[in-house]
Formats: sequence, C-alpha cells, structure tokens
Amino acid sequence: MMLMKPWITLLFWGLCASLSAQKTYTLSGTLTDGENGETLIGATIYAPEPGRGTITNEYGFYSLPLPAGDSVLVQFSYVGFQPQTFKLYLTEDTRLDVALGTGVQLAEVVVKADSYEEQLKSTEMSVEAITTKEAKLIPVLLGESDILKTLQLKPGIPSGSEGSTGLYVRGGASDQNLIVLDEAVVYNAAHLFGFF
Repeated sequence: MMLMKPWITLLFWGLCASLSAQKTYTLSGTLTDGENGETLIGATIYAPEPGRGTITNEYGFYSLPLPAGDSVLVQFSYVGFQPQTFKLYLTEDTRLDVALGTGVQLAEVVVKADSYEEQLKSTEMSVEAITTKEAKLIPVLLGESDILKTLQLKPGIPSGSEGSTGLYVRGGASDQNLIVLDEAVVYNAAHLFGFF
C-alpha cells in the first residue's frame, strides 16, 4: 500500500504537467462588410477541429482562444454573406481582420393577398346560375317564362307547398337565400301565388 502512493502521486503530477503544456494562443480581430466596411454584429467564428467558437460583439470584434501547434481551420460566417475559411498556424497571439463579401442575392419576392371584400365574395358554398337557354325551356304562363320556377329545377331546391313561391334551398328557409339580378340584390322575390 505504501508503494502505491508514490506511483499515484507521480501519475497525478505527470497528467498535470501534460495538461499545462498545451499552450493556447488567441485569435482576434474584427469582421466587416466587404462592400461598405460596416461591422458585422453577431457573426460566427468557428474552429471545427478543437470544437471552439465565438460570435462578434456590438463592435464586430471577436476573440477566440485556440491550441498552438498544428494548423487550425477557422470559419467566418454571417447570414446573407459568403462564408470564408482560413487555415492558420498559430505560434503567437494573432489578429485577423476579415471582410465578408455579400452572398447570393435572391430575386425580389412579391407577396400578394386578396382584399377583405374579395375574400367575402369568394366564400360562397355553391352558386347556381341560370342560363338563357335553360330559361327558354320552361313552359310560359301569361307570356313570360318564370325564372324562379326555373330555379326549382336545380338540384337541392325543392318546390315548396302549393301556392308558395319561396325557395327552400337544401332544407333552409325561404328568407335564407340571396337573389341577385345584374349584381343588384332582389328583395321580396315572391310572386302572386306563384303565377307571375
């Protein structure tokens, strides 16, 4: 047991020495827009190999500690700009100012919506229209063809009781129908006992 303690102590000191031997250097600088020189706030700087990254502050400045020695790939990116990647060999603290070029510009996108009134007009469940040809096929009484009687030949519109001129569309009441003639609302479209 006494011989184990020196080995454990020696192993502990060896690990501490190897961990402290890994030297790091700081990569810092600013990220700007390549066209106008404006600083880029919140741009991403990432080194995939050590798995370290940072973002720029409100002045476009960044500071990223990286291990010394082998080459390190560092990616600089920002939304709307072309990303850039640099291969660096750090032997001391290094300042690298990067100007990103603008990315691919999309064509103009036009968003179009219908007005509220057009949406109201297009919310009809169903529309039944009567053609002139259909109206001429109906028997004539007193010299005129009866348009409302023509509607009763359409599906879902039964003829009402005898002497009634109301239209009962799909089980609704006679006052639940909108009758429009040349884009004008027709009120009280009932006839005299269904004759005229």
